Amino acid sequence: MADPLTVVGIVANIVQLVDFSTKVLARLDDFQSNLGEIPKAFRHIKAELLVLQETLKQTKDKIDHGAIEDSTKAALLPAVQGCKIQIEALDSLLAETLPVAGDSRFKKTTKALWSITQDSKVESITKTLRGYIATLTFYHAAASSTLQPMKDTKLVEIRRWLSAPDPSINYQKAIKLRQCDTGLWLLESEVYSKWKRNASSFVWLYGIPGCGKTILSSTVTQDILFYCANDPGKVVAYFYFDFTDTDKQKPELMIARWELEKMRVLVTSRQVGDIKSSLEGIISREYIICLENKVVDKDIQTYVRQRLSDDKGLKKWQKDAEIRREIETTLMEGSRGMFRWAVCQMDTLGKCRTRSALQKALKELPATLDETYERILCTISDSDSEYAMRILRWLAFSSRPLSVEELAEVVAINAERESAFDRDEVLEDPMEVLDICMSLVTVAMTEGYFLSDGKRRVRRTQTVTLAQTVTVTLAHYSVQEYLVSARICQGRAARYSMQPAACHGSIAKGSIGYLLQYEKGLFHRFESARSLQEVYALAQYSAEHWIMHTRNGEESDNRLSYIATKFLSTGDGAYLNWLRLKQGARRLLPVQS
Repeated sequence: MADPLTVVGIVANIVQLVDFSTKVLARLDDFQSNLGEIPKAFRHIKAELLVLQETLKQTKDKIDHGAIEDSTKAALLPAVQGCKIQIEALDSLLAETLPVAGDSRFKKTTKALWSITQDSKVESITKTLRGYIATLTFYHAAASSTLQPMKDTKLVEIRRWLSAPDPSINYQKAIKLRQCDTGLWLLESEVYSKWKRNASSFVWLYGIPGCGKTILSSTVTQDILFYCANDPGKVVAYFYFDFTDTDKQKPELMIARWELEKMRVLVTSRQVGDIKSSLEGIISREYIICLENKVVDKDIQTYVRQRLSDDKGLKKWQKDAEIRREIETTLMEGSRGMFRWAVCQMDTLGKCRTRSALQKALKELPATLDETYERILCTISDSDSEYAMRILRWLAFSSRPLSVEELAEVVAINAERESAFDRDEVLEDPMEVLDICMSLVTVAMTEGYFLSDGKRRVRRTQTVTLAQTVTVTLAHYSVQEYLVSARICQGRAARYSMQPAACHGSIAKGSIGYLLQYEKGLFHRFESARSLQEVYALAQYSAEHWIMHTRNGEESDNRLSYIATKFLSTGDGAYLNWLRLKQGARRLLPVQS
């Protein structure tokens, strides 16, 4: 249920916005009647405002008649308020640039010259307004549809499907991991200051795997968001290529968000051949920054000191200044600009219970990330080894991050068994996934909306509920690279070596085997799709992605061919239940925290 103040607030904001936009339109009409033509930069704005006004009036009418739910009103309020801010900015621009009756010839000339310089600001306001108007018209059109009514969660899901991938999830995750005062060497540098001041400038930050590029780019994003917050003439766009999300691995979906014109661009990456050859030809040498040891080491030192003060496993050494100095010195000497290396070593040191164990660990620190990952894998117990293989395989090749509950069931899947899934093998405590895989995985809290309803046949009592889920991913792209590399085969962790086609095939067989447990009539035992997923956590992922994994599996995998054929031949049993799952179940929809 939305806050009553929000419900009242959106109506008041709509009334104010309609009145204010009417005044802006009147100002444009007066100018046109006096001089016969609206300046080119403002012509599109007039059309946009007319669409906005009509949408707002019809939206208010539906609110007055109780046709829009409170949760939708709460969702629309930021769009209405955003429109108001942009139109206020537009009105200020019009006052500065459009001559009015009584202006002297000098003032008219001054305004005309000034208006020439304001095209980019008008264009920015227009683009921003267009986005808000699209949100309002989308909800209005859906609510006005004569087709089967759609509830709020379905509207969110459709809009999410139509939209480009959301990079704010990556940004929020990274900025929470940032330690205070790290990255200041860049924010306070002359190169960065020049980049912020100069239009159409381009900066490239490059570095080795694990040097902290993602956190640093999020530090920059946060700084730029603050920098542009109160200037309607500036717009911020950002994107993260993400190895855990297939939609964020497609350049065309990034470009779909942006129009690359008059932009200040900052890119972070590794210095690999095709990226290097492409960027060095278009970027001035002074704007190319190498994240080498001397610029990253200070940030690593800040991170180490903060972990020693805050980390539960390391705070026990807080009173021993000598030990703290030894930890800091050893890690600074060994990191060589690798943030990721320092993170893994701190995780390991946090498990040391005695001074002698700590000093032994400090003397035997691995020299590289590969050696670090090998050591972590080799410390996994024999009893957990098969569980770790299954978890890492699914995380390395899943189409999206998985929840801890899903992974707790992944542990119970043996793709080569006739009955692949054994409920008795599911982890009783899903969070033990972290204990099994240690520093190789990381977790994040994701908020989302789901639709809770009554029995499946009763669709009148539906409410939107906010829930949280714990998602798990590989801790860093370098973990996946190591698992699929030839290097792992040459060391002690060779048993964890992974080949993409074989892993996709294994996940496909596991997913199909999981779906085969759904006998005829299964759905009638549950009140809703949500309640089914509380018992069968991996149901939605298996239903949505088994085909993709099958397509990417090995063509010579006879077991996969057999189990897929068996599944598709089950008639009104598992096959029909899969269709119902794919069509009817509503998974959690991520939103920005």
